[in-house]
Amino acid sequence: MRTEAHIKKFKRFERGRARLDPHADFELWYWMTLNAGTAIINAALHAAGVTRAHDSFATQIPNVYSVAGPDGARHLEYIFGVDIIHVGMPKIEGPVPPAIATAFFAMEIIEEFRDPCVREDRPITDEVIRACSEAYEMRDCRQVMCRNMSPELHRMKAQRIETSMQKLSDLDHEAVIEGSMLAGSHWLNFACHRMELTGPGTDVMHAEYLGGAQRVEISLRAPELLHAMDEIEAYRAGYVRGDLDGGEQVAARCRSLLEDIRRVALAAAPLRARS
Repeated sequence: MRTEAHIKKFKRFERGRARLDPHADFELWYWMTLNAGTAIINAALHAAGVTRAHDSFATQIPNVYSVAGPDGARHLEYIFGVDIIHVGMPKIEGPVPPAIATAFFAMEIIEEFRDPCVREDRPITDEVIRACSEAYEMRDCRQVMCRNMSPELHRMKAQRIETSMQKLSDLDHEAVIEGSMLAGSHWLNFACHRMELTGPGTDVMHAEYLGGAQRVEISLRAPELLHAMDEIEAYRAGYVRGDLDGGEQVAARCRSLLEDIRRVALAAAPLRARS
């Protein structure tokens, strides 16, 4: 699946898990724990570039995935380097970032209880629940997400800034222009990660710092976004650091440009053809 879809599933699994009692509902509580961990690890692996986000769904057979054909009908194909089913299924070749390696170790602890406690008759003791809970927290899904889910993190930051901007009027033109620049920069990074122009550890600080091949690629893939960011950045010297007249009109213009930036960013997607 795509990274954002894994994150949405993770959040739903967490909500379901929170409503279950680990003693009375152990089997389902455990399965939500297992699935939440697998979902966020898949998202982290995609964002870190270890595996690929892909429009396919994992089956129970390693490296066999359900994909949609041109007519929408689904069929099975061998695909490599995309979603994992469980930690180690399929095996990942090559190194993974330390935070994800820690999550792998924690998930392996959780997996130890799957068959004995869910499919067999091992007693559900306080020690079993504690071990699963502690491993789940050691895995620290939120830390993995914050370190590696750059698109989602940029989206959240942009939306927080936009919410704060609603408290400002265009009379506060300096703050509106700066807020538009900050939120726009997060949307720019969100788009770059979604288009796979940058990795999760490589962010753009300001659009005006872009140069060479990176600017050319973004100008070809998202010209409206880049032009809008350049225009916002151009206002900062005269209206934030300087005292030119017309600040209110520029603030209103920046709000409009930010709407365009958000729209383009949310529609961003990898260039390669999807199969």
